[in-house]
This record gives sequence, C-alpha cells and structure tokens, in this order.
Amino acid sequence: MAGVGVLSTQQLKAMKYEKPASLARYNGGLIVQDSNGDGRLDPKADTIVGGVVGKAPAGAKGQELRSLEVAGAPDLSRPSSAYHPKFGKIFGGSVALLQFTAGDKPGLYRPTLALLSTPGDLASADGSSYTYTIQVK
Repeated sequence: MAGVGVLSTQQLKAMKYEKPASLARYNGGLIVQDSNGDGRLDPKADTIVGGVVGKAPAGAKGQELRSLEVAGAPDLSRPSSAYHPKFGKIFGGSVALLQFTAGDKPGLYRPTLALLSTPGDLASADGSSYTYTIQVK
C-alpha cells in the first residue's frame, strides 16, 4: 500500500485521538493510509489500515515506533520502484521507512505491525503481520 505511515501512541495522545475499543489491541500505535492526499496522517480523516502491538521488557517506558519525518511531515510509504526502478518492479509492493526509539530498560523489544484483514473496517481481525526484534543492552 502506498501513502501509509505509522502514528505512535504518543503521537495519537498528542492529537487527542481516542482509539475505538475494537483497536485496543494496538497498544503501540496505528497504521494509517493518507486517503485524502494531504501528506499528513489523521486517524479521524484518513483510513486506518492496521496497528502496532508493542511488547517490551517489564516496566519499560518511552518506546516508540513511528514513521520517519521529513520537513515536519511523515515520510509515507512509496512503491518499491521509487527506491530502485529495476528491482522495485520485480519485488512490487511498497516500502515504509520507520524509526524505533527504545524504552528505558535493557532487553528485547518486539513491535508487531499488523494490517486489518479489511482496511478501514475497524471491527475486522488482523490479516498480515510482521514482528521486529530489537535488542537493547
């Protein structure tokens, strides 16, 4: 999917966005598609396509997964061909650049990005997902 980014829990709180109960499992943030084309992510105006399930060491605080920002705006996902014209067409799909900030405890952090099985249907189950493992010493 092109035009997608991640809003962390901290960003959602700053926006005063209250997640619906059906999205409570996404304790690390939301994956949002910029459906109105303004280059910004707003879960009230754009399409929620998934979320982040964060797992961290017990008692850890401050961890965050979010889209990179360029000139104050999120760097939204782009077709893989935008990164490499030849191989991007072979691989297909889109690429999203994300940044992770570790919490205040050493150990394993495992954010899982999960897409809704039906993008925009906040009651739908999770579809595809991928878990990253980051070790903090």
